[in-house]
Amino acid sequence: YYGRIHESVQRADAIIAVSAFTRNDILRLLPDVPEQKITVVYEAGESTIGEDNNPVLSNWPQRQQLAPTSRYALFVGTFEPRKNLVTLLHALRHTPNDLRLVIVGETGWANGGEPARLARELGVMDRVQLAGRVSDAELNQLYREARMLVFPSLSEGFGLPVLEAMGRGIPVVCSNTGSLPEIVGTAALLHDPLNRQALAQHMSQLWADDALHAEYAMRGLRQAAQFSWERCASETLANYEAL
Repeated sequence: YYGRIHESVQRADAIIAVSAFTRNDILRLLPDVPEQKITVVYEAGESTIGEDNNPVLSNWPQRQQLAPTSRYALFVGTFEPRKNLVTLLHALRHTPNDLRLVIVGETGWANGGEPARLARELGVMDRVQLAGRVSDAELNQLYREARMLVFPSLSEGFGLPVLEAMGRGIPVVCSNTGSLPEIVGTAALLHDPLNRQALAQHMSQLWADDALHAEYAMRGLRQAAQFSWERCASETLANYEAL
């Protein structure tokens, strides 16, 4: 797979990177690629994903345990080591007892740290809901009902869930690595990805402080507005026209 990437970037007339971080990664990992070949074109989030008038959360086990007015922190992503669910579950132990965590996604390689097993070992399984894979309509509703998005990834080339959350006015807590600082700017609470205490503190603050929550909801909306699929399409087209 990676050999084919190396061959592709050699043969390509132009390369589009979804972030400056990804661009720098290409230059670092493939130093023989000419720098002028690479252009950064940002992706965008969606303020609605597959929204319908009455989405049914039929694939979400344990959904009935949450009252309609309940709040929760939301994680969206594949269960794999770089998503850093281990640190997130450890941090959950140091947050208010009424803070629930909903985890959306499927198991990737290396079992992703087996979040269910780890949650049981840490004694927080009663506060964790493993939603698995959900439909677009279900994901849209889960975003809208969340108190915050928590995204402690060790590395991201872009980080689409943070934009999807910010575009809905959902405050974001995320790590300060990879492309995430580039994408969220000053619109999220950032932490070292391996610092459980800092992550727990940020989650606890957004959980309890309505004024802080409102501030970062507004920051997120402003930041997300800087990204659009129209701009992405226009800049992609410009790359083709320049060839």
